[in-house]
Amino acid sequence: MRGLGFVLLSAGCAAWASPSPADGFPAVVRRVGGGEVDWTTLTLHVRSASDLQVGAWKDRRMQEQDALDRLKPRVAAAARAVPVDPSTTMGDRLDGGAELALALEDGLGRWRIEETRYRADAGGVEMAARLDLREWVRPVLDAAGAPTPPAVLPPDGPTGLVVDARGTDFEPCVLPEISVQDGPPVLSGALVSAEALRRQTPAAYLGDPADPRGWARAGDTPLFLTVIDARGCRLLLPPGDAAGMNAAVPALVSAGRVLIVADPR
Repeated sequence: MRGLGFVLLSAGCAAWASPSPADGFPAVVRRVGGGEVDWTTLTLHVRSASDLQVGAWKDRRMQEQDALDRLKPRVAAAARAVPVDPSTTMGDRLDGGAELALALEDGLGRWRIEETRYRADAGGVEMAARLDLREWVRPVLDAAGAPTPPAVLPPDGPTGLVVDARGTDFEPCVLPEISVQDGPPVLSGALVSAEALRRQTPAAYLGDPADPRGWARAGDTPLFLTVIDARGCRLLLPPGDAAGMNAAVPALVSAGRVLIVADPR
């Protein structure tokens, strides 16, 4: 495990000249169930394939239907495995009943096929599906936020939080948690304003601190937090961490101005 502080990240943040997306920077991707979640774009990707043969010939249409039939349960299984916080998954929310589960069940049916490939050499069909997690997890975000409006950020204070989780066993989730070791939480879903969660998730994920997309969350003059360890989707700061106890942190968290830099894979 290692903790990275201001020196490393400040060098990367010098490249944040504009909020425009940048090509060539790695996304934070994790295997989830039978699929992959791109946490940078909040997209779930799932694949299936069919080599179905009919008699002595291969029927492409039957292979397409077979691949599609295989895809549906795979999307559902992978979606259920998406972690919400350090202790629960989207499957737990789907099994919880009430209006939240109904809204999630409805949204789960909105996945789309993004690619179909036909293998000419050995025959067969491959399909790839995507589910927009930004939209699908919205009911979870709506239920998680604090009822108070986000605090007003001082014009001369830090513009965001940058947390470097690289080199740890950190696993991203929808509602990550950050705590000072042996101390209070710095970030959790309950500390983010409901108003902020209507616009975005509590934290954004990037694989490189120099990625200019970080500007949208952390701004020009972010505050840097040093991580000493990770336990799943919970990040730990050193005991008595001065940055973690900075007076500006609650307001930045409330406004959703948090960026977590994590290993791409």
